[in-house]
Amino acid sequence: MKSKIEPKEYDICDAFIKAIKILTELNQLAPDAYYLHIPNGQRSGSYKSRLIAGGRDKAMGASPGAGDYLFRRPGYPVLWLEAKTKSGTQTPAQKAFQAKVEAAGDIYALFRSVDAGLGLLRVHGFLQVPAKAVGQ
Repeated sequence: MKSKIEPKEYDICDAFIKAIKILTELNQLAPDAYYLHIPNGQRSGSYKSRLIAGGRDKAMGASPGAGDYLFRRPGYPVLWLEAKTKSGTQTPAQKAFQAKVEAAGDIYALFRSVDAGLGLLRVHGFLQVPAKAVGQ
């Protein structure tokens, strides 16, 4: 029996944002919606370069535990999405950030696949077609 290699969080994010870009080009993302990626803690390179970059981010106001993506649309709560692998778990900082988001009346959700992420966008009013339509 072959073991299936689990995609890394970066791979999920990469495929998710590619799908979002396609949906945007096809006018399937709500026209008044916008989104951005929060680059907290995803670094490569030497330990020293990661330490320096992390220090710069902190000095510039990086928020520990912030979701990977923020989606905004007038008249809708802010939607924060956090990508995780199938076995990935939230850090304590991510759980604390989620609690702040939800206390403010906004939405925080985890997704573990592109389809799941697109499904969240559809459910929360950001995507105008069924999520499965993109991958077919």
